[in-house]
Amino acid sequence: MRARITFAFVAMLALALLITSAASLLLVRHAASINAQKTVLNQAQAIKKHTGLITPAELSFIQSVAGIDSASTIVINPKGTVISKPPPNIPLQYIDGKALVKGQVIYGAHNHIAFAGVFLLNTGLDRGTPSTTVALIFESKEHFSVANVPYFALAGLLSLLVAAAFSIEISRRISRHVKAAARAAQQIATGDFSARMTLPGRGYPELVELRDSLNLMAADLGRSREAERGFLLSISHELRTPLTSIRGYAEAIAEGQLPSPSAAAQVVVQEADRLTRLIEDLLAMARLSVHQFTFIIASCDLIATAQSAVEALRYACEECNVILDVETDDVRLVGETDADRLSQIISNLVENAIKYAKTRVDVKIRRGPNSELLVSVGDDGTGIDPEDQAHVFKRLFTVDRTSDRKIGTGLGLAIVAELTEALGGIIMVVSPRDSVGGTIFELAIPQVAVDSPES
Repeated sequence: MRARITFAFVAMLALALLITSAASLLLVRHAASINAQKTVLNQAQAIKKHTGLITPAELSFIQSVAGIDSASTIVINPKGTVISKPPPNIPLQYIDGKALVKGQVIYGAHNHIAFAGVFLLNTGLDRGTPSTTVALIFESKEHFSVANVPYFALAGLLSLLVAAAFSIEISRRISRHVKAAARAAQQIATGDFSARMTLPGRGYPELVELRDSLNLMAADLGRSREAERGFLLSISHELRTPLTSIRGYAEAIAEGQLPSPSAAAQVVVQEADRLTRLIEDLLAMARLSVHQFTFIIASCDLIATAQSAVEALRYACEECNVILDVETDDVRLVGETDADRLSQIISNLVENAIKYAKTRVDVKIRRGPNSELLVSVGDDGTGIDPEDQAHVFKRLFTVDRTSDRKIGTGLGLAIVAELTEALGGIIMVVSPRDSVGGTIFELAIPQVAVDSPES
């Protein structure tokens, strides 16, 4: 890679130098042509002011003093056609005879020779011949020598060598940093999320950004792996506990060791229901991940729906010796939403509160200032650490909060966040809720569903 980068740099610089050198040669040659034209034009304009006839001796003197390579006269008929011997190096088509007859100065260049012409005199009809015009033509070579070309080539070669040295150093730095990124990426790909990319020496801003992005990705993957490991441990525990109860009671029933098989069977049914709920929660998260969860948007009373979802868990509170206190506005709040999903959100919040409450769970259901449904669910438990509050709604995130109650599945808050977002609502957590402690979740659901995904 380093060789390819170096070759690309050198090739690009060589092409740029070649184009620059060629353009410089053309510009220098053009400048030489312009200077030569100015020289002969200035001399021609000076001669035009001379009122007398110029002798051959004067013409030779002017040529030698002014640095003119050639000076000659031509005769032009009234129609503007040159009828005498043409200048040595200038074709007749380059000489504007009509302009000279009118007394105008002409100038130009041909084959790297600059020329200028000026009116001298008119012969008149003193000898019975037609009127003719005599004009003076100056010629001067452009002061550009082919011998200068090697100097341009040498300067270009030296520039190319210097540029090549810089290109080699730049390509060495870039390739070294890219190799460092490749090594770190390979380590991450093999599962080593502790790998980090380092920049040897001074890094370019783009490479520094690449390093930071790669290291951030590795850190996020590492946290995700730890979260996944904790999630799997939690799910394993959640699955093992009801399975153990089902197996134990089933074996006891089969062996006839229980005085009340019907009571044992009821425990088996309850634990089976718990397993079913856990599996449903897992499927719910999977469906939400790929936007395949079904929502049925219809008109319903949001306050009544929320109150029914809370009251359905009153028996669970009594079994856990937890007081359930419900406050609700005695009003109707009819709107468009998915009543089943709204009940699922509130049930998960209440189950989570029951799981961690010490003595009570407080639920408030009311109508908001913008006719939205506002629900707050609070407990008097140990609360959530500040560093964990930003992650409680994330998938696979688990937090160590001591509780022996078998309420919920450990996936409730992630599902709450997904469903709330899908219904266009907002969910927030505050912990501690007051001076005593505990946690409170604040839920806001619009009266009309903002988002209604289909299956």
